[in-house]
Amino acid sequence: MKQEQILLLPNTRYTSVMQNDSIHIKKELRHEVLTRRDAMLVSAREQASHAICRKIKDRLACLSAGSTVAVYAPMKSEVNLGDFIAWCYTQKLTVVFPCMNIKGSTPRMYMRSVEYQAWRDENVPFIDNPLKRFAEDDESVSDFPVCAPEFIDAVIVPMVAFDSDFQRLGYGGGNYDEYLGLISRETSPGANVEIIGVAFETQRVNQVPTEPHDLPLPCIISA
Repeated sequence: MKQEQILLLPNTRYTSVMQNDSIHIKKELRHEVLTRRDAMLVSAREQASHAICRKIKDRLACLSAGSTVAVYAPMKSEVNLGDFIAWCYTQKLTVVFPCMNIKGSTPRMYMRSVEYQAWRDENVPFIDNPLKRFAEDDESVSDFPVCAPEFIDAVIVPMVAFDSDFQRLGYGGGNYDEYLGLISRETSPGANVEIIGVAFETQRVNQVPTEPHDLPLPCIISA
């Protein structure tokens, strides 16, 4: 008997429903976890931030002077990396911060180098206003050189939630997903870029809803 091969075409309506369900679940989870994070006592948040910074320093202690570390300035109740950033400067590391690109540009987010004095004096436009967009050739931020992804040695990644499988739930904009993809494509083969997610323990969930293209982070540090 001749065996028949049956090909099933994707059910676009079902796929659309599943995607909408995933978007809704992620939205609800973000609201739940951010509410918990915002409810942390300031003292508890500060203590946990200090502990996380100590753990990051221990992990990156092998970086040599001149290595480039991508950090972030905390928004609202995010983990405060202040201790770690100050340590980076004492170790003569190059410190870069995210800067949002103008709409329609690729990448949506890129990195700019910030010297210690500008960071200390809080005199950095894209840190003071992290959601403001600056073109890569914008003269108002020309004092802060653009850093290409292939020169990054370590990235500290903020998040909304995480689970025991190292899956990360971001804010929904896809900025870090895109940027980490750029690093993986543009970094030389064999280069060991440290990618470290950071979060408070209250941001841990049983399972982060994922899609087939979602990849776990290699390391998440929490406290």
